[in-house]
Amino acid sequence: MQELTGNYKRKDSNNTLCSTPTRISRFLGQLINTESGDTRVLELGGGAGSISQFLPSGTLVFEKLQARIERGKIVAPNAVWSPPTDCLTRRFMTDMARDGHFFSYDIVVSNPDFEVAMPFLYLGLQLLNFHNPQARLIFLLPSDFFEGSAARTRVYKILNLHVEMEYKLGHLGFYEHMRGMEKLSCDSLFVLRRGRKTKYEWKTINARLAGMLRVEGVERHRARKATSK
Repeated sequence: MQELTGNYKRKDSNNTLCSTPTRISRFLGQLINTESGDTRVLELGGGAGSISQFLPSGTLVFEKLQARIERGKIVAPNAVWSPPTDCLTRRFMTDMARDGHFFSYDIVVSNPDFEVAMPFLYLGLQLLNFHNPQARLIFLLPSDFFEGSAARTRVYKILNLHVEMEYKLGHLGFYEHMRGMEKLSCDSLFVLRRGRKTKYEWKTINARLAGMLRVEGVERHRARKATSK
């Protein structure tokens, strides 16, 4: 799967620079509770650091383009930025296995380009800490990603992972120079864990309508849940 998509080339120019909106990046970062033992975090396709800046200090970030890495080091100086890396190559897989990265991360985060989202999910699964039952992937994907095509539905069925939670985000604008140009389709943050249980049943929260995308929204939501118990 990695090799089949290895020739994909991300477009990058000053006029069409894409990044995750700040409110979404902040919300994603709030989903990671470092007090619960989420100690090792890795980000695939870190771009220019829009998500990385809200991840725990020491997060290992992989990005393919040098220009984005240089910008990311300024935006997210507390992250550990790997040299330019194409994660969709056999060499990357070999190096990761040699250096002991596989099955060792508690959280793997990504807002992948749509064309490489499924290979990134597969790769993220190989990176999850095998000994931590709470280890999980947090991926920003189209809300209908797993049902949008027969091929993706079949791959999801085969992979040893399941969606635990979906946070609906609404229509997002990813172009930095015109955030108001929103996608026609909706996006979601998917929290996935290893295993095939409840593969087709998961909890969904409309994070936008619930006000969770505002500053400290996750903390308020957790407080409301704790009070209602």
